[in-house]
Amino acid sequence: MRSFSWAIALAGALSFATLASATTCATDTWCFGSSPMAVSDGTTYSSALGGISVYGEQITNSSTGGTFLSSNDSTIDGLFSTNTSVFNEGTGIAPYNPVQGTSGGNFGAQDGITDEVTTGYDHWGNNITNTAVGNILVLELGSTISQGTTLSFLLQAGNGAPGDAVTLYYSDSGAAGPNPQNLNPDTMTVLGTTGAGTISNTGTSPQFTLTKNTAGIEFIAIEADCHYLLLDTITGKAGTVPEPRFYGLMLAGLLGLAGMVYQKRRTAQANA
Repeated sequence: MRSFSWAIALAGALSFATLASATTCATDTWCFGSSPMAVSDGTTYSSALGGISVYGEQITNSSTGGTFLSSNDSTIDGLFSTNTSVFNEGTGIAPYNPVQGTSGGNFGAQDGITDEVTTGYDHWGNNITNTAVGNILVLELGSTISQGTTLSFLLQAGNGAPGDAVTLYYSDSGAAGPNPQNLNPDTMTVLGTTGAGTISNTGTSPQFTLTKNTAGIEFIAIEADCHYLLLDTITGKAGTVPEPRFYGLMLAGLLGLAGMVYQKRRTAQANA
């Protein structure tokens, strides 16, 4: 009897844990924030609507988005994810710069998505002093996400970012070529740019909305005119697909209409 009681208690605890997990991130939402941790490039986040892979990239700054830097010029090495429980600058994911380190485990000194990369060293030990480069976040929307799905992007930021602008770019084709980390925003379409004051470290309203218009892979690039920006969540809404019976009713209606037209013509010819 005692073991049975323990089984019931364990089952209850597991069901509660599952519920808590489900309420943390809804089934139609991709959540990128977490307890502070390093994240590998190309990590795929999943929801009931499909998979999204995330990459960090460094680009030259320009009025149209900038071009990617080769790996030997970049200070980026993967990504980091954090939340406000230990660092009150927002929740989400961003490119990781090894030079800036983990800062006691909470990644507080990271630039995140930014338009100004500070002095540091790349993977080959070369001194990077060029502040005319920026970190961007690249998203690969997988083919598992159905055409017609609407995606809403929630960004959070701190350290002066709330007053600055953020731009999203997208591409339906292979703008990144074989490597998503080589994506070139100059070849992409501007989805939109936020106004001043639309991003904070506690925001809950998405700043951008996109409808996936192909059945294949699409790319998103997030560029910031600010310091320290994070992608918190993407919420999806599947496109409405008519049920089969809808097509049956529509076909029946068309056949009925054609029959009426045909009958009227026969009647008119008979009376002629």
